[in-house]
Amino acid sequence: MISTKYSRDKVWIDLGDFMVLKKICSCGKYITQKERRCSNCSLKYKEKKKEFNKIYNSKNRDEDIDAFYKSSDWVITRDYILKKYHNYDLWEYFINNDDTKVANTVHHIEEIKDNYDLRLEEYNLFPVTAKSHMKIHKLYRKDKEGTQEKLKEIIKLARKEFLIY
Repeated sequence: MISTKYSRDKVWIDLGDFMVLKKICSCGKYITQKERRCSNCSLKYKEKKKEFNKIYNSKNRDEDIDAFYKSSDWVITRDYILKKYHNYDLWEYFINNDDTKVANTVHHIEEIKDNYDLRLEEYNLFPVTAKSHMKIHKLYRKDKEGTQEKLKEIIKLARKEFLIY
């Protein structure tokens, strides 16, 4: 007999000999703890995100900058920076003392639109998660120069911490 116990967005399913903890997707389906969404919701999310990015890019992106992000030079440099810092989100690592966040984005300390010549310079590239990237850009709106200085300090700390010369 299968019984269930609910608590907020999680559910314990009693399978007799053992219990399994599941999450509840926004659509109501049970999903594993590792999943963020069920397969149907994941497809819908990806389609919405793709459409949003298409609209955003058509209105906000400069064609030269967009082409740069698709270039092999950027892809190689981005992968190199992520590996160089062991895929750590340096913001989370040094600001929040959290070494569990895996970087999937590389932020330009001095933005490309402000200084195109620094687009591939290692000292200008900062590995982060998408969430940290959004936090940094939010801080840029309040105090861009101060945030940039903080990021440069973190790069120096990371180079010492990870023995990068």
